Amino acid sequence: MSPVIRSFNHTLKSIKQDIKTSDPFFERLFMVYLKGKKDPIGHAGIDDLDFDDKRGEIFFLIGDKTQHGKGYGTQIVNSLLDYGFNKLHFHSIFATAFITNIASQKILEKTGFKKIGVRRSYNHINGKFIDEVFYDITVDDYKKTKKSKK
Repeated sequence: MSPVIRSFNHTLKSIKQDIKTSDPFFERLFMVYLKGKKDPIGHAGIDDLDFDDKRGEIFFLIGDKTQHGKGYGTQIVNSLLDYGFNKLHFHSIFATAFITNIASQKILEKTGFKKIGVRRSYNHINGKFIDEVFYDITVDDYKKTKKSKK
């Protein structure tokens, strides 16, 4: 996960400002709301957009801890994949997760991402170096995953 996402204390106001001022050629940012609710439960997006090579990197964060474990992460990732492959017409999408973030890894694998490697001791968090797991999915993988769920 990007140090920009994990290293700052995000507030509703700061996230809205980031979305408002974001560069659509670099990133697409979204607030995450539950249907019919006025307060967001998190934010997500696709960044490192590369329209020449048709790829980007997703991130998602459910900041409202009372909403963890309810399947919203899977819905968010599926929405990001739909957006990346069907609206942006990307060929591949990348994602990362801390080696300790088993929930995010399960979400990525459940939504069709393949583990492609581990960058050892990549993130410095709370005085310790933590490995980061790399994932990707191609449009062909995505289509197969969508077909198998029908």
